[in-house]
Parts: sequence; structure tokens; C-alpha cells
Amino acid sequence: MDSQRKIDWIDAKNLEALLKDARTSFTEIAKKCNVQANVIRTHYNRLKQDGVITGEILEVQPEFFGYNCRATLRLRVDTNKMGSVVNQLRNTPKILRVAEGVGRKNLLCFTITRNLIELNKVVERVKGFSGVTAAEADLWVNTTRSAFPENLQIRNEEH
Repeated sequence: MDSQRKIDWIDAKNLEALLKDARTSFTEIAKKCNVQANVIRTHYNRLKQDGVITGEILEVQPEFFGYNCRATLRLRVDTNKMGSVVNQLRNTPKILRVAEGVGRKNLLCFTITRNLIELNKVVERVKGFSGVTAAEADLWVNTTRSAFPENLQIRNEEH
């Protein structure tokens, strides 16, 4: 991906609409931009080809499946074993996302379980990974939506 790629106003409108709702039709975006739908499609394809757009995401409501306990696991991991720990986490059920950081706790894991008993089992399992020297869980309460991709500011100016 070219990190210096210029985003024109049509690209910006396209991205803003799709971040808000990935199912927005090219025709609907075209009407807002006062252009033909094939122009929007061409811009979309170029954004995808250039690596700006990396895919579409389906979101589900975890509570529908009985997952009512969301948490962030903050881990302290030996930096020499970071790759191994991340690979183990990638294959750990109920670990949804992992992000490396800087500080006393240098790895964050986003997890979702059915209850606190399951969460404790996940935490204990992770604590057993070679290279994990500390683990803490922070519970999320009253989570109605876990991501707001439409809040990403595409253009420099406020709108």
C-alpha cells in the first residue's frame, strides 16, 4: 500500500459512506456525489487495489449467542517470546483481537465469554503461556456497539 496515496473528495465520500454502513450501494453514494455509479465503483476498486480498503466486515450481536461478558486482557509478555504468545492467542477460543503496545503491560487482548467463570478460564489459560509474566482483565459493562469505524476522519477538515 502506498501510504502517500492522495485521497480525493470522491474517495473520501466513498470511504465515509462505507465506513458508516458497508452495505451502502454505489448508486446511493453516487447520488450524494452527483456522479454516475460507475465512477464510485472505479474509485472503490482503485482503493481496494491500492490496499486502502482491505475487506468488508460482518458484525454480529454476541449476546444473541449467549456471550455477555466482554473484557480486555492486559498482559506483560517477555519481548523475546512475543511472536510465540501472539500465535498462541490467535488459536485461543474467545480471544477476538490482539494488539501490541508499550508500557508495563505490552499486549492487549479483546475477549468475549458467556460469563465470569469462562473469562477466568481464559485468563488462567493465557497466564500459562510461556512468556506471559502477568495478566489482568478489565470488564466492559453496558457495551452496545464495539466499533465505530465511521468516526475515522478521512479528510483533514471537519465536516
